[in-house]
Order: sequence, then C-alpha cells, then structure tokens
Amino acid sequence: KDVAHKGPLAPPKLTPAEAKVLRLLVRGHQNRDIARTLYITVNTAKSHIQNIFKKLKVKTRAEAVRRAIELGLVELGVESSSDTDSKRPFPMP
Repeated sequence: KDVAHKGPLAPPKLTPAEAKVLRLLVRGHQNRDIARTLYITVNTAKSHIQNIFKKLKVKTRAEAVRRAIELGLVELGVESSSDTDSKRPFPMP
C-alpha cells in the first residue's frame, strides 16, 4: 500500500489561537501588543509563541517568520480583520 508521507516542509497543525499569534508575529508585533490585540495575557501570548517555535522547529522570531512564509502559513501584505483591533469598542493605551 502507498502511504502518504509529509515532506520535510509540510505545514504543522497550528491551533486557531497560534495561527492568529503567528500572523501578528510576522507583522512584527511584540508580546505585549499581541496580548492586547487578542485580549489574552502576555504569558498566554508567550506560551503560544513557544508552541509555534516547537511546531516550526525554530528558535527565534526571525526563523519563525521565515519558516511561516516558506510553508505558506502566512502571506506578506495580507491583513486579516480578525487580527486587528479595528473592532475594539474602545482604544487600548
């Protein structure tokens, strides 16, 4: 039987929260900004980032960005309305 094998650059399965964090990470947001944008704590943002690093097999933000682009997990210049704070009922400081 033929068994389908994932190649070395097969995209990992990210949770919806990790995918949102990754999109913000690619756009250069820092942990605090990610937390505010997604209404999560900074520690939760850090946890998501560490999970992303493990899944992408990287150690730095720059490597995560490069790998995410290579794998087609994000597109440069494309902004998702779910990541932005345009729908916030009040501005965040």
